[in-house]
Amino acid sequence: MIDIVFEKGFYTIGAIAVDAMVREVHRLAGEATSHPVEAGSDISDHYRPAPRGIELEGIITDTPIGVPGSHENGAVPVQRTFEIPTELFGMRLGPIPISIPGFSKQGSVTTFSTTMERVRSTWEEFESMFAERKVITIVTSLRSYEDMVLTELTVDRKPGSYHFSCFGQQITTVQSGRSATVPIPKVKRAIPKVDKGKQQPAVAPTLEERSVALRGSLGVMNSWLP
Repeated sequence: MIDIVFEKGFYTIGAIAVDAMVREVHRLAGEATSHPVEAGSDISDHYRPAPRGIELEGIITDTPIGVPGSHENGAVPVQRTFEIPTELFGMRLGPIPISIPGFSKQGSVTTFSTTMERVRSTWEEFESMFAERKVITIVTSLRSYEDMVLTELTVDRKPGSYHFSCFGQQITTVQSGRSATVPIPKVKRAIPKVDKGKQQPAVAPTLEERSVALRGSLGVMNSWLP
């Protein structure tokens, strides 16, 4: 019945395939500056789009008409046929009606080999999304949304099914601006010292070497005198 009343399609919230979608609301928003904008300037510099959002209402049941896209728990479809008898004509003999059977019609119905228990398994999947902060993909009739997280979830439990409503918001990602190279300091004093290893200590000149150097200096000074 839910496939007849509500829209049928391929809807998924993360790993959950929804049996029928009751309502979907797509939200696009942005934030514009409240300050005056100079004439001729780039308007895009004064407007920032907000993350996309989507509000969904759907139905999950243990007895879907078709094979669901997820959480079938090993159940396989089984085609069963049955006879639909018809009456060719009938007549009444006294108080007892008499009918003569005519042609019979054959019908078929699709059942499943076992109970799916999709209510329990999909609810556990919803809980896992919140507990593990999963980033998921949501597929709708208009488009697919990647990098989404669920921020709200409400479940109205009924026998063998539940009606849920949820809100998903897109996570905005940016590229890291970090560089693998080490910047070169602009100020010389900020350049780190280089370890040259162990150096030989300076040796003081001997008395003889200092005397030779002194006599050489006096000789140079005498050559300047007239």
